[in-house]
Amino acid sequence: MRRWLLGTIVLIILTASSAFVVHIRRDTATRKREADFQALLAEPLRNLRPGMKRRGAEQYLQDKHLPFEQESSGGTNGVADLIRIPREDHPWYCSAWLVSVEAEFLRADPSPGPHDSDVLQSIRVTSKGDGCL
Repeated sequence: MRRWLLGTIVLIILTASSAFVVHIRRDTATRKREADFQALLAEPLRNLRPGMKRRGAEQYLQDKHLPFEQESSGGTNGVADLIRIPREDHPWYCSAWLVSVEAEFLRADPSPGPHDSDVLQSIRVTSKGDGCL
């Protein structure tokens, strides 16, 4: 009986220790990834200013080799430029967790689609789940 109890206690301690080590490693990796993320975005976020024209902002992103895609922006009826940031961690109920920098432009021309004369309104970091239950 004592042997069984001692074995159970040792097993519980080992399991708890392993879980703690995994938690600490994951937390450290997350902090490093966030620091890398902030360093990567520091310059682009500092140099893209509200009031810039779309043409200048997109040329700047291309010069910095920051790939972006255009996506319809519901809030301003404009087209936003999204810079996707790869992320590994996501909750179990999502297939991916997407993080991006969204440069939102106000439409200068009433016709649909992006135009070189659109004006940068705001820049923000967004995150959302993809393929979530």
